[in-house]
Amino acid sequence: MIDTHIHILPNLDDGANSMDEAINMAKLAFDSGVKAMVVTPHSNQINGFKNYNGNNLIDTFSRFKNELIKHKIDLKIYLGMEILASNDLVEKIINNKVIGLNKSRYYLIEFYFDDTVSDIEMILKEILKIGKIPLIAHPERYVNVQKEPWIIYRWLKLGCLIQINKGSILGHFGKNTQITAKKLLDYRLVTVVASDGHSSMYRRPNMNEIQDYLELNYGIEYADKLLYMHPKAIIENKKITFIDQN
Repeated sequence: MIDTHIHILPNLDDGANSMDEAINMAKLAFDSGVKAMVVTPHSNQINGFKNYNGNNLIDTFSRFKNELIKHKIDLKIYLGMEILASNDLVEKIINNKVIGLNKSRYYLIEFYFDDTVSDIEMILKEILKIGKIPLIAHPERYVNVQKEPWIIYRWLKLGCLIQINKGSILGHFGKNTQITAKKLLDYRLVTVVASDGHSSMYRRPNMNEIQDYLELNYGIEYADKLLYMHPKAIIENKKITFIDQN
């Protein structure tokens, strides 16, 4: 499996709070079947974690990579970020202040949970216009998606991709979120499932439980696309085509 959304780089956001914790998370993920991950600290939070592309981010990534080697954890890691949408986001993409997953055309973008659909779509279209592809982070948690899940179909038709959290599917974020996540899976409107792991104690990065669940309820082929084939295409910057099955 390949995890495309995890807060494992230490002391950068609300994820791992030490290198030891980052290593504990890496062990959990690896032992559960995750062999590669894109590390995605929060970025572009105006009153929170900024983590723009620069020396601090790159140095932390390098130190973590060295610690994995030191601890003999054969986990491949790639650099990315979870970017909070803003009105000047396209400018920051063009100026390389924020980066795609493994520096690909695919950008992991999150929105405020109560953002309006029109505001979200305005930013999505601006990103698409410059040839970049939004991978929308956990939209099953957004209020307006819960009210009208078919909005996701429209975003996929625009050219966006959809990432949902394993915890949403398993009911860790409440009933409405779980219902929405399962509905998106039922209609094959999900591109990738990721851990959104934050800790070795809560919101853990182990993926074996969700792999078993997806294979049992949605079939091995779709589970493989969600957990391996589509994430692999993202880190290799290859095209992912939405196949309309509805």
